[in-house]
Parts: sequence; structure tokens; C-alpha cells
Amino acid sequence: MSNNQRSPAVEELCRHCTTLPPGPVADELALRRLLADAWDDLVRDDGGMEPYKLLRPLEAVSWTPPVLSLVIERHGGLAVGGTRAKRQHWHVDVELGTATLGKIGWRQDRPQQEGFPVKKAAAEITEAIRNGQKHDRVQWDGPKKVKLMTTKLFPEGSGYRRTVEGQRKRFRSYVAASLIADGWKRLGNDHFERSSKGTGS
Repeated sequence: MSNNQRSPAVEELCRHCTTLPPGPVADELALRRLLADAWDDLVRDDGGMEPYKLLRPLEAVSWTPPVLSLVIERHGGLAVGGTRAKRQHWHVDVELGTATLGKIGWRQDRPQQEGFPVKKAAAEITEAIRNGQKHDRVQWDGPKKVKLMTTKLFPEGSGYRRTVEGQRKRFRSYVAASLIADGWKRLGNDHFERSSKGTGS
């Protein structure tokens, strides 16, 4: 991209960067604003980076003419229960007007949750159902029909969405396999009915 092809915002970013000494650069708001203003005018890789996100603190900012390098953390996964922040490494060539996405890494932002003992919980609840016992994770409809309170055991927001869905699926599979082996009939995802030949009281 030649000088007369660069947008005014990219030109302003380029002028600012040429005043910087080569090497590490202080993360200053003025630079972030110039970078955010020029972002949509750069020919860049698709890293899902919106200009306003560049107004957040940057890391490892360095100037190796004509390239401005930086690292920025993306916290989208944390907002839905994840424990790691994505770290994107960008290289902005202010003369060519390009932004290249380099390495993508991760930083552990929150302690990882201990794995929920799905199999143990399924065994406990299956035993309660076999014996016709009350349990706060099942709902009886008469003496022969029962509903698993799966969403109560794995509520929304209790973890990363795909993790919760996976736990629910494994839990249902464990319970269903045990009950069907005992002669129960599965009426739906969480609904079961004891057949006349089923074991237990």
C-alpha cells in the first residue's frame, strides 16, 4: 500500500510510530487510539478483533520499523464460563498498511474446576430410583414413572456451556444404561418408566 493509498488514520498511525525509538514501547492510550482508528483501514487477517478492543491495555508492544508488534488478550471464553484467556500476537506494518495475526496462545485466568464425578452421581441416583426412594435430583410421578432433574444437577452457568452439555449427556447415558438393563423403559431424555418386569420395589 503506497502513501497515497493509505487512509488518513493509517497515515496518522505511521507518523506516530516513526517518532518512536526502536524496541519496547510503552503501552499508552494515545497509541491505542491511533491503532483503533486505523484498524478497519488495514489489510488484515481475520482474528475477530474489533477496533474498540484495541483500546484495552496491550502487552509486549514493540517497534521494529516499519512493524509495530503487540499482544492483546481476548476474554470472550471467560464470559461464558471458560477459564483461559486467548492471547493474540499481532504485527502491524504501518508502511504497507497491513496487520498480520501471528501466534495465538492461552493464559490460565481462573483455576480450572475439578471434574464433576458424573459416574458417581449417576450411580447414586440410579440406586435411589431402583429402590423407589426420594432424591432431590429425581421427581416421581406415581410409583412407576420418574424424571431426572438433570438441569438441577448441572444448572446453566455452572460451567462452560459445552462442558455442562457434555456432563448432562454422560450422566443421562449412565443412568439410562443401568435402568434399561433392569427392565425400565426410557420415555424421553430424562423420563423413565418401570416395567412390570423391572427389578426393585
